[in-house]
Formats: sequence, C-alpha cells, structure tokens
Amino acid sequence: MIKYLRQQAQNKGIKIKYVPVKGYLMADSLLENVFSNLIQNAIIHSQCKTIKIYGGEVKRGGKTFYRISVEDDGTGISSEVRKNIFMPGVKRKDSPGSGLGLYLVKTIVESYGGHMELREPKDGKGTIFDIYLPKPEKK
Repeated sequence: MIKYLRQQAQNKGIKIKYVPVKGYLMADSLLENVFSNLIQNAIIHSQCKTIKIYGGEVKRGGKTFYRISVEDDGTGISSEVRKNIFMPGVKRKDSPGSGLGLYLVKTIVESYGGHMELREPKDGKGTIFDIYLPKPEKK
C-alpha cells in the first residue's frame, strides 16, 4: 500500500516518510482502508510537501494501544470543519467527495476497539490524525 501511495504522492511533489510500527494487531483487510484513506486525503486535499507516518505503544486508561499517526504539513483543516470532521457528509467546500471517508475510517477503527483523534501540529501547520488500536493481550 505505501509503495502505491508513495508513487501517487511523488507525482504531486509530496514526500512520504514512513517509520513502521513494530507489533501485531487483530484486524482484517479493512484496516488497510483506514490508512489508505488518511494518506490519500493528505495527498489530494492538504497541499502538503511531506506526509509522515509513525507511532508506537501508549498506555491509556489501563490499556496498551498502538498509536499510529498520519501527519501532513499542508494547509490544515478549518475550525468549522474540524469540530464535525468525523460526522457523515462533512467535507471541505471545494471537495468533490461524499464526506463519508473519515466517518467510515472512524467507524472501522472503533470496530477494532480503537479510537481516533484529530490534532493540530504544534507549529499550527498541517494536520495530524492519531489512530489508537488496542494491543492484543498475551495469553
């Protein structure tokens, strides 16, 4: 997936920096759609130069999660769109899409027992989506 998206990004002058997260998850092929959607949104809509994909293990509420972040250095998301970004039909004014992508991404992540958040980078440029997926417990 990253190979295909990297080529798509290069065609638009965007660099993808990917640091694999070591571990394993209990998931199926829908998980690939989560990351594909987030990365393609950055390629198509953000007007960015760089997309970073990285993460690691974090503890939240007594559970261990893998946090995978998809960050771009583009134009960011307006506060108006930001507050309802995961609702069906929400999209930028100039977007030709249906506004269902991020709603479906969030729904898929939640079906795995995870959650996701939208963060603004500290420098205020771009967007960060954090996906939290539960680390399977050892038996």
